[in-house]
Amino acid sequence: MSAHKSFSELSLKNHQYKKLALASAILFVAVIAILVLELIGTKH
Repeated sequence: MSAHKSFSELSLKNHQYKKLALASAILFVAVIAILVLELIGTKH
């Protein structure tokens, strides 16, 4: 039973980590997009 419980906790942590990684990836892409738009805006 304890092994199954630890596996569930590990799965939950892994799920939270995936959500965190996805959120940080989206944030990173958004920042890059804003920087690119700023560069394009200053050139024109």
